[in-house]
Amino acid sequence: MRRVLVLVGVGVGLWLVLLAPAWWRYGDLVLLQSGVAFSLSLVPAVATLIWANYAWKSSPESQLLAALGGSGVRMGIVLAVGAFLYFQYPETFSAAFLVWLLVFYLVFLALEITLVLRPGKTPPAPETKASL
Repeated sequence: MRRVLVLVGVGVGLWLVLLAPAWWRYGDLVLLQSGVAFSLSLVPAVATLIWANYAWKSSPESQLLAALGGSGVRMGIVLAVGAFLYFQYPETFSAAFLVWLLVFYLVFLALEITLVLRPGKTPPAPETKASL
């Protein structure tokens, strides 16, 4: 659960840092575009991070499925919904929306990989009987 909070916290911090100058420069439409891109990237990232945390306790096959399946599911969702919004509502979701989406997608992907691969507390090694 701690890793999910780190993912969300870093994501919100990045969004606020990027939003301030963009909102000042381009106006209120940036708030909608960046908010949708942020949410669209965050929700699948959180879901796949939770899935990876549960798979970590399972077999190696489950870990591989979580890693590859999570990446595929996330990419499919983000691309499908992002393309839908871009093509169905071009006056609201312009090319700037795609830039926001790309930035948040890549940041959340890198952060999630870092959180999953970062070594945590390792369980103690099992005690073995010393042979004399």
